[in-house]
Amino acid sequence: MYNSFRNIFKIKTNNILCSCLNKRLYGRFYPSIYKQCKQISVQHRALSTSIGCFNDKYSIQEARFNSVFVNVNDEHQTSDEFQLILKGLLDSWKRFEKKSAFLAIPIDQSHLISVASSYGFKYHHARNDSAVLSLWLVEGKESKIPSYANHTVGVAGACFNEENNELLLVQDKGRYNKWWKFPGGFSDMKEFIGDTAVREVFEETGVKSDFKSLLSFRQQHDTIFGQSDLYFICRLHPLSYELTACPDEIERCEWMTIDRILSMNDTTPFVKLISRLMLDGKDKNFQNIDIIGEEVESWVTKNKKMILYHRDIDW
Repeated sequence: MYNSFRNIFKIKTNNILCSCLNKRLYGRFYPSIYKQCKQISVQHRALSTSIGCFNDKYSIQEARFNSVFVNVNDEHQTSDEFQLILKGLLDSWKRFEKKSAFLAIPIDQSHLISVASSYGFKYHHARNDSAVLSLWLVEGKESKIPSYANHTVGVAGACFNEENNELLLVQDKGRYNKWWKFPGGFSDMKEFIGDTAVREVFEETGVKSDFKSLLSFRQQHDTIFGQSDLYFICRLHPLSYELTACPDEIERCEWMTIDRILSMNDTTPFVKLISRLMLDGKDKNFQNIDIIGEEVESWVTKNKKMILYHRDIDW
């Protein structure tokens, strides 16, 4: 339709038909073409103001690094309608020298993905009921679009009873049940590391605790879903001691002395390293091993907090 309208009226593609849309004659004799091209014109104005909603099916926002993010809303549309709008969008973005574009397409509109693919869009990521596609718009230059999250974050809590030199260990059910390890698991969305450690220890053993510090972490590649993985070990102080193993995940849980842990064959080198750190730290009030977490306000995003982890120092 876009090309037909252009050929009939001999107008240039780079003006998005704006000069023609005020002509009543076109609307009278070509109503369907007029309506579709008017959508492109409204979109063009929305893009000019950076943020806008150019009809009830799309909303557009400027994003970081001179990119554009378009949400395709839930209202059904045909592939032909989407193709017409997308072509107009791409022409506008290139003229405005945008570097990249993102399309968020709901799962119930997945038939539109093949249309976007025909213009070069690739999958960037998917979450819940929406897939996000991306396209690098700068010809002749390598794409600088950052990959989506490529690490998972796991956290374990080393819950230390200083009076008895005991650490809380668990045996998982399933594949890795032969090893005694610290209770832990994946961090939830928008959950800080220390909060994950406290939550996981309670869920797996029934023990309540306080976060004290970060002790160590390891990085590994090619783990679940082909992702890289960061696994943090936190020092926790127990607030309760009675054990209630999670029936779904935990085979056994137990308070064990560090001497026993260091002599065991059915634990990991990581657990033994943390056990030695605990002994060494206890003699020095943990100042030599603790990496504390300090809550501060983000200097990038106002009113947004973050946690800085660092050695404790006198300011």
